[in-house]
Amino acid sequence: MPSQLISLDAPIEGWNAFHAKDNMPPTAAIILDNIIPGAGRCDTRRGTDTYVDLGTAAPVETVFSFNGLTTKQLIAASNGGIWSINSDPTVTQIAAASTYSNSKWQCSNFRKADENSVLLLCNGTDNAQVYDGTTIRDLIDSDTVGIDFIGVEVFKGRAYYWKDDDNAFYYAQAGAYEGTLKKFDLGTFAQQGGKLQIIATWTQADSGDGRDDYIVFVFSTGEVIVYQGDDPETGGYWEMVGRYVTAEPLSIRGYAKYGADTIIMTKDGYVALSTILQQGRTSDVTAFSQLIHSAVTDATATYGDNYGWECTLFQRDGLFLFNVPISDDTFQQHVMNSVTKRWCKFTGINAITMCVHQERLYGGAVDGKVLSILEGTSDLGAQIEFTALYAYQQMENPGTQKHLVAAQIVSTHPKPSLIELSGYADYETPVLAPLGVPASINAAVWDVADWDLADWADDDATGLTTKGWQNVSASGYGVSLLVRFALISESVIWRSTGLRYSLAGAH
Repeated sequence: MPSQLISLDAPIEGWNAFHAKDNMPPTAAIILDNIIPGAGRCDTRRGTDTYVDLGTAAPVETVFSFNGLTTKQLIAASNGGIWSINSDPTVTQIAAASTYSNSKWQCSNFRKADENSVLLLCNGTDNAQVYDGTTIRDLIDSDTVGIDFIGVEVFKGRAYYWKDDDNAFYYAQAGAYEGTLKKFDLGTFAQQGGKLQIIATWTQADSGDGRDDYIVFVFSTGEVIVYQGDDPETGGYWEMVGRYVTAEPLSIRGYAKYGADTIIMTKDGYVALSTILQQGRTSDVTAFSQLIHSAVTDATATYGDNYGWECTLFQRDGLFLFNVPISDDTFQQHVMNSVTKRWCKFTGINAITMCVHQERLYGGAVDGKVLSILEGTSDLGAQIEFTALYAYQQMENPGTQKHLVAAQIVSTHPKPSLIELSGYADYETPVLAPLGVPASINAAVWDVADWDLADWADDDATGLTTKGWQNVSASGYGVSLLVRFALISESVIWRSTGLRYSLAGAH
C-alpha cells in the first residue's frame, strides 16, 4: 500500500498529563522537556549561568528583589549570611556567614510615606530583620510579643506577620511595619486546626489596591479564611468574607500573584484563589493545572516533603514557573506559557529558589552561587537536552494499523542530522537514557561542505528553516514520534513535523 504524508504543527498544545494517551489532541505531547509551546511554534528554552559566587559553598536558599526609593538590589542569603548584589554585578556583605541560624527568609518590600523603602525579612528562628539598603537590624517590637516571625505580607499599608506552628497573625499599626504589634488569633475561626502557613492577598475585580482587595489566610490543613478591610482592631473596618477548603498547601513560598488572581501550590495541584472562593474543593483536579494534573500529583506525593516548592511569574518571557524539588540538589520546573496556557517541563535548572529582579530571572544554587536563568544557550557551559514525545496519532483510522516509516522536523536547527527521531507504537512511554549525540557544532567551525543545501529553505527574519527526512519504524493502531536533540550554542524554533506512514489494514 502506498505511503501517505501528514504535516503536524510542532507540539503547541503542550505537555499533557491529564488525558488518556488515545484521546489527546494531535499536537499535544506526552513528554515535553525544555521546549516551550507557543502560538504556532515551539521554542527551546534558554540556559543558565553563574551570575555571582557568594563564596559560601553552601545552598543559596533566598534570592529576593529589594526595590528601594533610590536603589535596587538583588538580595541573597546563604550559610547564615546575607549579601546584596548590584547590577555590576558587585557583591556587598550585609551580614557575615553564620550570623543567622538559617537562610530561608521570607521577604516583603515596605515603604512608609515619610521614609525610604525597607526590606522586611523573616526566617522563623531569628528576630525579624529590617534592611534599608545599607544596614540591617532587628525589627522593633514595643509590645514584646516575640519577633521570631516566619513570614511577612504587606496589605493596605501595614505589615502582617506570622510565626511557625501558630494560628495567629500579628499586625502593625496603620502605615507601619514595626513598633506596636497586635496579635489576632484565628484559632477560634479555623475549624480544621493546623497552623497558619501562608498569608496572601487577592483582588476580586482588578489588579491593584482597591476596595475589592482581600487578605487571605491559608492553613496547613488547606482551610482558607478570607477577610476584607484594613484595620483588624476596629469593628466595621475588618470583616470575614468566608471560610473555604482546598488541598494542603505545599510550602510557605508556594504562591504567587497572577494578574488579579493568586495561585497556590497544593497537593491536588496548582489552584487559583478565585476558584477556591467560588467552588471550594469540589474536585481533586484543579482547573489551573488540569493539563498536567497527574504529573503534579505524582510529584507532590513523591517529593512533597522536600524543600524548594515555590512559584515565580516571569513576565518578561511570559512564563509561570513552579519549582519541584526532586532532591537536595536536583530540581525541575513545571512551566506554563502564560499567553497560551500550555505547559512544558524544564530539567537541568537546579535552582533551590527563584526571583525576578529588574526583568531578569535569578536563582539560588546548592554551591553558594547565584544563577542567571533563561539567558544564553547552555547550562553552566553544558549542553541542554530537549525532548518531545508527540501524542499518539490514529490518522483518522483508529481501527487500522499504521506503519510509521519516516519523519522530518521543520525547524531552525543548524544541522537536522543531529536531531534524533524514533517511532513508538500503541501508547508506550519510553524510558530515556541521557543523549549520546554531540552538541551542535559552533558556528565558527561549521563545515559547509557537509550540508545538503536542498534541505534549506528561505524563511522569515527569525532565521533559516531546516528539513531532513529520517527513517523511523513503528507499527500499531496508534503511532508517535520521539524527538530528541542537544545544543550548547544555539536556540531553535520548531515549526512543524512531517510524518510518512502506510496503512497495514485491520488485524
